[in-house]
Amino acid sequence: MKTILLQVNRTETDEGVALVTAYHGVKTDNAGAHYDRVAVVQADGLWLNMAWNECCDKTDLILGEYLASSSRTATGYQACLRMPDNWDERWATSLESHLRSLFMAWITAKWMSVVMPEQENHYATEASCLVDGCRQIIHSRRRPQPFSSFLPPRS
Repeated sequence: MKTILLQVNRTETDEGVALVTAYHGVKTDNAGAHYDRVAVVQADGLWLNMAWNECCDKTDLILGEYLASSSRTATGYQACLRMPDNWDERWATSLESHLRSLFMAWITAKWMSVVMPEQENHYATEASCLVDGCRQIIHSRRRPQPFSSFLPPRS
């Protein structure tokens, strides 16, 4: 078994959600009114904390049988996976990247469902695609390599 450590930084996630929501706030007609309603600000910290914890729970479910342990701290989410020997550890970077994007998409979808429902489906669909990508990466396996003794002699 291979042990893989994945991390999602809380500050990067919160900043990403704030950036996306601010962008939506200023790129609409009547930007001043929309910005105040759509952009995540520091005062929304309690709501963000709730959404963050929900994402951690959902991520634990996605990682499922491979999850050896997980933890949440003020600085982020960390998961330790026990992967089979034929899982290619080069996928770990991609899986971690998918998880980071997934956290941002889930939190943004949840926020948009409250402040801008017409944009919720976009981020919910993105999150769903990222979940599928995570599952695909988790379940990918290296193909066995044939032994040279089984190969016919070269002429």
